[in-house]
Amino acid sequence: MRSEQPIAERLLARYLVTHTIARTAQLAGAGRHPALAAAFVELSMSDIASRTWHTDLAKLAAHCAAALEERRFARNRSRVSDPRVAAMLRAISRSHPNKISLATIAKPLNLSPWHASRLLSAITGVTFREHVHRRRIASARHLLCGTQLPIKQIAGRVGYGSSGRFGKHFKRLVGTTPRAFRARDTVVTARNDYK
Repeated sequence: MRSEQPIAERLLARYLVTHTIARTAQLAGAGRHPALAAAFVELSMSDIASRTWHTDLAKLAAHCAAALEERRFARNRSRVSDPRVAAMLRAISRSHPNKISLATIAKPLNLSPWHASRLLSAITGVTFREHVHRRRIASARHLLCGTQLPIKQIAGRVGYGSSGRFGKHFKRLVGTTPRAFRARDTVVTARNDYK
């Protein structure tokens, strides 16, 4: 049986965590991310003493991280001084779930794929393929947090032909597998069940 915290401690902890997360959600743009806003409302309505509060907090933190990653991608895109590179980044962001090639992005800009690749790498410091993978993984993080879709289906929705390839890039960029990323909420809940 777990020991009960005094109510003043629970309220202070709830205030501090909720205030910090609210600020993070605001910075991440909760108004533009309905799943993030819903997760924040869910956390604010749950009781800090309940077993689900930690799960709700972990889910909200994951939504905030994904939204901040998307915001970072957009901010980097807006800092680009060359309009051709900005157009390439917009095209990647818009087309990342589909089969996308450098040739299809370069053609409307009257650039050869070779020149487009060198220009993109020189200005952003990141290759075309890496931009595509980062954008796909950011979308996948949203889907892993906000839906119960199978991982194989998420892999297809964000543009990967196989869940193995998706898992490889997800682990490289996030540091964990998609299954572990999604399951960490379950682990937090299971740990709280034994307190």
